[in-house]
Amino acid sequence: MVNENIIKMQLQFMYLGISLFSCFCIMTNFYIITCSNIVGFICLIDFYFVKKKDMLLHHILVLSMLHYMNYHSDIENRKEIVSVILSTETSTIFLTLNNLLENTSSLLNVKKINKLAFVSSFVYYRIYNYSYYLILDKNIHNTFLIYSRNNFEYCEICIGLYGLFILNLYWCCLIIKKIMFKNNYIKTGENA
Repeated sequence: MVNENIIKMQLQFMYLGISLFSCFCIMTNFYIITCSNIVGFICLIDFYFVKKKDMLLHHILVLSMLHYMNYHSDIENRKEIVSVILSTETSTIFLTLNNLLENTSSLLNVKKINKLAFVSSFVYYRIYNYSYYLILDKNIHNTFLIYSRNNFEYCEICIGLYGLFILNLYWCCLIIKKIMFKNNYIKTGENA
């Protein structure tokens, strides 16, 4: 039987690779649709390994949005929309590095800087950028409404967009709660 830690490490490197490739595609404006399909494929593979319900929901929502975007290749600003969706992978780079650094004896400052980069990129790309370009922009909703062939397709993309945003808000609250608890714990530990 294969060691479970080896599988977890291999998955972390796979996540890191796809996240770095996503950032490369966004920065160069190259292979964006191909990269989104690779992310979808990784979500399908990950169904086998993921045990947490929120991650399963995440993968279903991502696949729903990608299905819509692939089915509607006629949308004019499709690459821009997919770029915003892919940009959320930026925080995954630091999350994955965080998981990989946990098992090493690297410098404490490196771990702290990486955690700060994770929280910053999570809030910026998954909350601010995503909401600004995909949730609050009325033109995006009009685009989806115009290009949807029926109500089911429009619901599919809306459930994907809003569901992923709500899930990211939920995760953001958990991150903030963890930060506040840890800082509170450090302060009470110093006072004792």
